[in-house]
Amino acid sequence: MQPLTTVTTFLPVNPSVSALDGTHPSPSDARAKQHVAKEFESVFAAMMLKEMRATLEPGTLFGSDTNDVYGGIFDLFLGQHIADSGGFGIADMVNSYLQSK
Repeated sequence: MQPLTTVTTFLPVNPSVSALDGTHPSPSDARAKQHVAKEFESVFAAMMLKEMRATLEPGTLFGSDTNDVYGGIFDLFLGQHIADSGGFGIADMVNSYLQSK
């Protein structure tokens, strides 16, 4: 069984002990917090789009595929695109909160 390597590509691991105790944040910590904030906004937007899709009446555009896999993938893609293009400002708020901690 191969170990998961995708986590380390998004969140670089700093082996120094000073970075682990939280007293000396490294630049990679700030980048990781920014990435987490943007991903949170992406998931939030995708969930909002999913709930909006559930309110559509059958027979309308996208109204018949409320539980369709392609509709869910489209919601995830659109949520990522919304977050990448500035989003709702949630990522900025989460990032500023995480930077203060």
